[in-house]
Amino acid sequence: MQRLILQLREACSSDNLVADWWLFDDQQLASQGCATSVTQMTEAWHSLNEAHPALGASASEVVLLAPAHRVHMRQLSISKVQRRHLHKVLPYLLEPFVGQNVDDMHCISGPVTDAKVWCCAVAHEHLQAWQCWLAPFTETDVYLLALPSVLQGSSTDAVFELLGAAFQYQQEQWCWLPATLSPTQAATVLDIHKLNAHFAQSQSWQRNNLLQGRYLRLTKRTAAQRSWKWAAILSILAVSAYSLNSYVTTQALNQQAGNVEDAANQAFLQLVPEEGRVVNLPRQMQARLQQREVNSPDQDSSAYQVLAMLGALAPVPVEGMGLQSLSWQSPGYRFEWRAQSRSDLERIQQTLQAQGAQIELQQTVRQDQAYLGVFQAQEEW
Repeated sequence: MQRLILQLREACSSDNLVADWWLFDDQQLASQGCATSVTQMTEAWHSLNEAHPALGASASEVVLLAPAHRVHMRQLSISKVQRRHLHKVLPYLLEPFVGQNVDDMHCISGPVTDAKVWCCAVAHEHLQAWQCWLAPFTETDVYLLALPSVLQGSSTDAVFELLGAAFQYQQEQWCWLPATLSPTQAATVLDIHKLNAHFAQSQSWQRNNLLQGRYLRLTKRTAAQRSWKWAAILSILAVSAYSLNSYVTTQALNQQAGNVEDAANQAFLQLVPEEGRVVNLPRQMQARLQQREVNSPDQDSSAYQVLAMLGALAPVPVEGMGLQSLSWQSPGYRFEWRAQSRSDLERIQQTLQAQGAQIELQQTVRQDQAYLGVFQAQEEW
C-alpha cells in the first residue's frame, strides 16, 4: 500500500496554506517535501506518479490532515431518539460548543457506541479552501481528517504532540493547545512514521472523513464503480420484477384453473349425487360412461356422454367461460354456455351438429364483456 500524507498549515492566514507531504511505500518513507501552492503540489504529484506508477492504482490513498485549530472535535452523549435522527439534529447538538451559526458549519459523526458518538465541526469557508488541494488527486481515494481523530481512543487528560501540534482531552473535547499554553514536554509524541503505522493498522479512521454529504468526493475509478454498481442493481431489479410478474401470472392461472375445476366438480355431483365426492373427475366420468355402455348400449346418450362431449369443446378452460349449467328438459338436454363472442357460440352449435347432435341456439344474452348462450338438444343426442 502506497500512502501520501499531507499536513495543511496556515502560514500567515487561513487563505495562505502550505502543505508538508510524505510518501510512504508500506512503512518505508519513499519521499517527502513541501508545497506552498496547489500548483506546486500538482507538479510534485505528477513527478511522484512518474517515479512510482503504482500511485494511480487501487492500492494507494491520499490522507489530507486539516489545520489543527480549525476543526472542533468532541464526544457527545445522545438519546435513542437523537440516534435515529442524528444526521438532522447533530448541528444543533454541537451549536452550544462551537459558538457559531450552524448554517455556516459542516458537521459529521462517527458510529454510535454506548450512547456516545464522536463528532467534528468545521466552517464551510475553511473546508472549501482545503478542497482546492484535492484537485491533483483524480484517480486516488482521498481522506480529509482532523488531526485529533487519530487520538479519539485515548481519552485521558495527558498532552499529546502530533506532527508538532499539541492536543489535550478536556470536557469530552480534543482541545488544540497553542505554543504559549503547551507544556515543555508532551506525554506522548506521534511523528509521521507512527501516524502512518496507525493508518496501516486498521481502516476505522476512514469513518472520520470530513468529505461527507455535500462534500462527498468521487474519483474517476469510484465513479465508474458506482455506475457499474447501479447498472448491476437495475439489472437485478429488472430480473426480480420479471420473476415476480411471472409468479403472479402463474398464481392467477392456477387460481383460474382451480375455479374451473371446482365448477366442473360441482356440476358432476349435481348430475351424479351418488358419487358422493370427486377424487379424479376424468376417471370417474370415464367409469360412468363405460358402465352406461355395458348396462344400456343401445340407449340414447347419457348425461355422462353429454358432459364428455361438452368438455371437449373447451380443452383449455378460461375462468368464467364455458359450461355454466346442464339440465334435462323434455324432449332433451338444455345447457348454458358462456363465451367471449357470439361467433364462439355459433361455433359450438356447428361443432355439435357436425357430431350428429340435433341442437338449437335458442337465446343469446349479453353479460358484461361476454355472451351467455342457451342451447336445447333433442333426446336422440
